[in-house]
Amino acid sequence: MKKINIFLCSNDKYMPGAHTLIISLLSNSPNCFFNIFFLFTGKKREMIDLFNDYFEQYNIKIFWLKLKNSLDLSNFKIHAHLTVETYYRLLIAEYVPDNIKKIIYIDSDMVVLKDISLLWKEKFSKNIIFAVRAQWGDTIGKIISNHKEIGLDPNAIYFNAGLLLINLEKWRNENFSKKLIDYAENNQDYIEHEDQDILNVIFYKKWLEVNPLWNYCVILPKNKNEEKWKPYIKFPPNIIHYLGKKKPWLKNLRYATRKHKNSRFFFDYFDSDFWKSNNHYIKPPDFDDDSKNRLLSFNKIFNQIKRFLGVIKHRIK
Repeated sequence: MKKINIFLCSNDKYMPGAHTLIISLLSNSPNCFFNIFFLFTGKKREMIDLFNDYFEQYNIKIFWLKLKNSLDLSNFKIHAHLTVETYYRLLIAEYVPDNIKKIIYIDSDMVVLKDISLLWKEKFSKNIIFAVRAQWGDTIGKIISNHKEIGLDPNAIYFNAGLLLINLEKWRNENFSKKLIDYAENNQDYIEHEDQDILNVIFYKKWLEVNPLWNYCVILPKNKNEEKWKPYIKFPPNIIHYLGKKKPWLKNLRYATRKHKNSRFFFDYFDSDFWKSNNHYIKPPDFDDDSKNRLLSFNKIFNQIKRFLGVIKHRIK
């Protein structure tokens, strides 16, 4: 059985997403054993025991990591729905034991739909990480405002940091944790996308691209770049990534948004009974009803066209 190392980070708000992510990992990678290094920064510490009990009989071992107070993030930029937890991926090497040479970082708002061992087998060369290019068609020149000052090619590809396959051995040997934090502390005026900008700058020409299927980004309720990416993406993707502030598990999400077609992937793995017993009940949308409604609508239109063509045919005669 292949052992795969995963790093997750979550606060209380993202725990339903993290729980669903783990279920999706286990469901689609049956021949893998997962070491989950989980940095939980929330106040609901009872979630640790609940997660341990839930996953006890599965091919998984969760290592709960304690937050270190050695880094002051109070002056780091945080935009919109993001939280300070996004910066902790810069310190993965500081939280994971030294004997772990390789790890996959996954955002807690992602769902895995394919055997992740296919990603795990990617071979490193001179690169430190594997990642997926940002689907918005972003380049370094569009995002990193000080790219000229620091000598970066404006046409270089900018990657999304939601999924990273990391060579931790090289990361440690070349002291990238310090390089990342130093850049963050000295360039706050130029940072627009939190740690993702920092990772793109420091790993410039030190990352390799993997298939975009491994990090397909959607924004509920509409995905502005879906048409653009249809020629490159064969549905379903390997991993779906719910960007933006509207997450499928949020209680205050409009039902119409929750039952968007891209939410189906999340609710295929969401355990509503578990969260109901833990005061976070969400009724999963009835996607089958939606399919029936679409079918009825199609039949209605089809019959109208038939009637119209019948009238035309009759008049021609």
